[in-house]
Amino acid sequence: MLASVIRSIVMYGSEIKTHSKSDKSTSAIRERKVLRKTFGPAQENGVRRIRTAQEVTEQCTEPDIISEIIIGILRWLGYVERMVEEGIVKQKMFMNIPEG
Repeated sequence: MLASVIRSIVMYGSEIKTHSKSDKSTSAIRERKVLRKTFGPAQENGVRRIRTAQEVTEQCTEPDIISEIIIGILRWLGYVERMVEEGIVKQKMFMNIPEG
């Protein structure tokens, strides 16, 4: 529940923002931190420890945040592509792309 609320906050507006490699890695790190808190520490032989990134990834059944952002961007691009040619958003979106 908590992870889905935080995910929706992070996803808000991310489809139209450009993402650099550092933005993507920062988003992935933040997501793992939230998931570590959600899943709690691992316990081995009565000793508690912080879960590794691999353990967190294996326990999570949903796609990672980067995949969700890419899906959202593609969804937005599909929506813009289906707009009428005279639409302001479509004109601005493809304004600086050379034909070819």
